Amino acid sequence: MEQPEVGHYVSLVIWPSMDFHWYRKDLEGYWSHKPGSTKVKDVDASQNKILNPDKADIKPYTEICGYYIAIPSKITIK
Repeated sequence: MEQPEVGHYVSLVIWPSMDFHWYRKDLEGYWSHKPGSTKVKDVDASQNKILNPDKADIKPYTEICGYYIAIPSKITIK
């Protein structure tokens, strides 16, 4: 999956009734995420680089809800 012309691919995962979390595909081809107040990481819960969230260890999250394109300049937070 190549990068979109504008924005980033993102993936939403959930831990039902507990939490949700976002992953973002970076220019290098790996996916990164920022758990809580920690620094951004490009490794999963097993410390493996994330090439595909579908195959990554995303614990404690259990469901991948989908993949989207996020275009920051088009997002308005109210």
